[in-house]
Amino acid sequence: MNTCVYLCQVEVTKYEELEEAAAELKLKILLWDSLSQWDVTVAEWMEVQTMSFFVRELFVWLLIAVMSQWL
Repeated sequence: MNTCVYLCQVEVTKYEELEEAAAELKLKILLWDSLSQWDVTVAEWMEVQTMSFFVRELFVWLLIAVMSQWL
């Protein structure tokens, strides 16, 4: 193709609007993917926080049970 362009002495058409649209689309896809990943990360974090809460509550309950047996 470069040879043909050189021999015919024509400029290569640059599709700036198409390139801008493609770049904008890539950014929107990246934003959408990061939003989906954020939802997954928050859900995992909430699960860990909930489990940590239950573990603490269980530890306190067990501590109270053990302490009451010692008294």
